[in-house]
Amino acid sequence: MIYIIYLLSSVALFGLVTVLYRVLSKGLSRSAKGQQLTRFGIASLLAVLPFAITGQVRWNLNLTLIAVVAAVWMLVFPILDYVANRKKRSEIDNRMDFAFGLYLFGMLSGAYMALSAMFPHWNALIGSALAAVEMPLIVLAAFQVAYYAVYSASIDHDGLKLVLDTDANEVLEFVRSFSRWIVIGMLVGFIVFLMLWFYWNLMDQPPVGSLNWSRKLGLVAYSIGMGWLMFHGTNSPFRRSGLPRLYFEDKEHERECAGYAAACIRRRESLKIESSILHPVGEGSGSPNEVPVRGRTYILVIGESASRDYMGAFTGKADDDGTTPWLSGMARDGKAVLFPYAYSCHFQTVPTLTRALTEMNQYNGKSFVESVSIVDVAKSLGMKVYWFSNQGHIGANDTAVTLIAETADRASWTSQTLNKRSYDGELPLFLEEVDPGVDKLIVFHLIGSHFTYSNRYPASEEYFKPGNDDPDGYVAAYRNSLRYTDGVLDSIYRYASANLNLQWMVYCSDHADLPDRRRSPVFDGFGKLRIPLAVVLSDDYAMKHSDIASALSKNSYRPFSNDLLFDLLCGLWAVRSEVAPLSMNIASPLYCLDASSVKVLLGETTVGDDPNFPSESPK
Repeated sequence: MIYIIYLLSSVALFGLVTVLYRVLSKGLSRSAKGQQLTRFGIASLLAVLPFAITGQVRWNLNLTLIAVVAAVWMLVFPILDYVANRKKRSEIDNRMDFAFGLYLFGMLSGAYMALSAMFPHWNALIGSALAAVEMPLIVLAAFQVAYYAVYSASIDHDGLKLVLDTDANEVLEFVRSFSRWIVIGMLVGFIVFLMLWFYWNLMDQPPVGSLNWSRKLGLVAYSIGMGWLMFHGTNSPFRRSGLPRLYFEDKEHERECAGYAAACIRRRESLKIESSILHPVGEGSGSPNEVPVRGRTYILVIGESASRDYMGAFTGKADDDGTTPWLSGMARDGKAVLFPYAYSCHFQTVPTLTRALTEMNQYNGKSFVESVSIVDVAKSLGMKVYWFSNQGHIGANDTAVTLIAETADRASWTSQTLNKRSYDGELPLFLEEVDPGVDKLIVFHLIGSHFTYSNRYPASEEYFKPGNDDPDGYVAAYRNSLRYTDGVLDSIYRYASANLNLQWMVYCSDHADLPDRRRSPVFDGFGKLRIPLAVVLSDDYAMKHSDIASALSKNSYRPFSNDLLFDLLCGLWAVRSEVAPLSMNIASPLYCLDASSVKVLLGETTVGDDPNFPSESPK
């Protein structure tokens, strides 16, 4: 009779899971529906199999907690994914979360009953071990719920990568952005819940009495077999379920990126390049009597989270007056070319700069590992490359941006001491260590206007005060961070002009931000993509290369995506190479892109969809 009950339980479980899967899915094909009937049928049988092996089982609180953990894993990702994306995606299929939840219930139940039968007097130790296994699964589910509560979105690759790439100082800043009492309450609540969970696993009696050795060995064999089924191999149910799938796909991408530095020599050897300004390595000028001009300096400044919507040089609004005194003055004097229709190709740093700093972009479909970087081009043109950054240096699992930085001749980071703020104002000091006698590219990577904005500048640099429409002071602090960045640009320009024979300086932000709302890892408006782009030319450069200066001026009102920053820099060096086609170079008269063809969001849409873009495309 007991086996019939278990069989009926398996059928009921199969029916329940199938209904939930169908309700929380979208766009399933007929074959997909049929495949899941078989998968869920087998999984339901496996879930109740340890009870059938055991025979008579007394249901207790520990088994209830196992069922809760399995149900939470089975439902949290699919529910949040469906609620957040049902209107955005044509297909939603999270079958492995349901299958893994059933496997998880069976494995934990089998292991628990096996240990209880084999070691009946070790109830406290077995309960503690069970709680220690269950708690990380609960925490991962709670993380997904908290993520949805904060951002109204389910976790995806962008959100997970933001979490994984966040350093300790950024974590502290994020925590401090909440009320102290909220943080304390959440910490106390978590500790209490942790204690209760362990207590619940310790307070009940074992679910089985004495079993013969064949049943005990059957439970052990079942538990080991289920563990192998659930976790073995790259296609295991665990790796293919919601959150782990995102994590392992990101790790696989990191492994692919790890070969980037090793491929440097191969990329440079295959690079065919010409320039009328600089001579490629191993080539002369063609004139034996010509003395090469040396000691020229080219500077790229990569901003962080800067929005041209709040920069006076671009908006001309009274509210933004004072955000860009240096850049505005340079534009008025005709020394800086501003691009009021520049956009970021994405709203997060790593996917944006991976493309902005290499030939990889939204238009050519090339892979990161095989793409030539701006560092490769500069070195091939005989330049020494310096990289100075105020962004965190993550370490062993470096981002693609750090991998590019470390191919420079010298890469230095400001102090990243925990709980210590390093301001961008420290970066111009690195210029004193630069060799003035060689041609060189200097890259500065700012922390810029990264949230929390008030931490991006010293208190003595506060210029804007919160208004009545800015109760949290975020917008005022954001404008202060932009003004501080403008001062850093001024310092870099002045020193390089006076001491390093500066030829040009390019300033471009990775992406923008929306300071009137909490930082979010999801796309919630084109305001996250409207970035500043400015090119400052020296008088000497503008005179000698008037064709490039003229093309920049004529194209300044054309739309631009910053994954073409690589092409812009190549254009400023007058590079002729298949890696930088002139049609993608905004410093060339052959630049051909318009609002309908300039892509953003990694090709999902174009700048023409920006509601703030002029109805008549600027020329």
